[in-house]
Amino acid sequence: MLKSIKNTGYDAILRTALYTEKYQWNHDIIVFFELLQKGNSPSRIEYHKKDDIAVFDIYDINEGWWNYTRVYQFCYQWKLPVIKLWAVSSYSTIEKLEKQIEKMLDRAKKENREGVVFKSYNGKAYFFKDRLDVPHEKDIEINIDKDTPKYPELPEAEVMNEIQKVLDEIGYEQFRDKKIAMPLIAQYVAAEAKARMCSVPRGLYSYYLEKLKEIGYA
Repeated sequence: MLKSIKNTGYDAILRTALYTEKYQWNHDIIVFFELLQKGNSPSRIEYHKKDDIAVFDIYDINEGWWNYTRVYQFCYQWKLPVIKLWAVSSYSTIEKLEKQIEKMLDRAKKENREGVVFKSYNGKAYFFKDRLDVPHEKDIEINIDKDTPKYPELPEAEVMNEIQKVLDEIGYEQFRDKKIAMPLIAQYVAAEAKARMCSVPRGLYSYYLEKLKEIGYA
């Protein structure tokens, strides 16, 4: 994965941008981006001709989340790829929001995207994602008995992929601290499992140890 990031050609630019923001403008920021590896995406919906990135959020440790305009300006100045903003709207009812979600998913399908992310920055930031490869409950007959349904476990490859995301986010030194790394791993794996309608595998700590061994910290 680190090799893919270097292949994008943006690793040095990102380091310079972070350094400049911190020491010239006193902004201690975290840049969130998706790594788009060459070939088919996991969902097989998107195809990428080369390794690339797409910045989707920036968090200032002192000021909080940047709005899209500020993120876009940052990426424009540093010539970094940034996600597209498709709509800005507000809703008074859940029904109206659902109609907008359907509209955005239709556009995602036309543009060969996996899905869309909705964000609210009204005070505390709230995010949620809807995907084309996840069935909608309104299209499914729901008949739930007292026993909790047992979903298949999230595949090991996907678990390790989420652990890699945590490593990329917090760096090697913090990743070595299980008190920092494990809560994030649990959070990332749970979110991915929910999106794919899977259960969280038992023994996440063993996967964490496996990753430590892989990077030479075991």
